[in-house]
Amino acid sequence: VREGLSDQAREDAQKEYIEAQTEKKKINFLVGLVNVAVLLVIAVVVFVFRFQEEWQTAIYAAAVSALKMDSLCSLDAVECARGSYLPLVITVAWYIPTYTIVGHFMYSTSAYLGTEPDAAMRRVKHLNANKLEQLDKDGDGQVTRSEFLRAQLLENDLIDAETIDSILSNFDALDKDGSGRLNKSDLG
Repeated sequence: VREGLSDQAREDAQKEYIEAQTEKKKINFLVGLVNVAVLLVIAVVVFVFRFQEEWQTAIYAAAVSALKMDSLCSLDAVECARGSYLPLVITVAWYIPTYTIVGHFMYSTSAYLGTEPDAAMRRVKHLNANKLEQLDKDGDGQVTRSEFLRAQLLENDLIDAETIDSILSNFDALDKDGSGRLNKSDLG
C-alpha cells in the first residue's frame, strides 16, 4: 500500500479489491456451472442418439457417467464387448473433458462459496500496552514493521511460525555482516 494514502482511501482500495476478487470468483463459478450443464446435455444426446436410450434413462446415465465418474462400460445402456477397442477409446475421450470440467466446477464452487481471506483479515484497531508487548517479538519495546507483519500473518492463520522462522533463518544466513539488511557486503 502506498505511503500517504489516507485510512479511508486504503479501506476503499481494500474493499474494491475484495469486490473485484469476489466478482471473478462468481464468474468462474458460473462458467463452471455452464460447463457442467453443457457436459450433461452432450452426454444425454449421446445416450439418446448413439445408444437409443429413452430420455429418462439417458439423463440418468449422463448424470452417473459425468458426475459419479463411473466407467461407461458399467452402465446398462453401454455394451462394451471384449476385444473391442472402440468403447475404451470413447471412455478415455469422455473422461478427459469430464474430469477437467467437473474438477473446474468443484474448484470454482469451493472458491466462490468459501471464505475470502482478505475479507476475514483481522486488523489491529487500537494499540495498547498489552498489544504492544504481544507484537514485540524481540522484546526491545518497539514493534518493527516485520514484527507486525509476522504477528498478523500468524494471527490470521495465513502461515505457521515454523515457516516464518525458516524464511528468517534463510535471510540471516544470507546476511553475512549481520546488519539486518542484505547489501553488497553480503555478496559472495
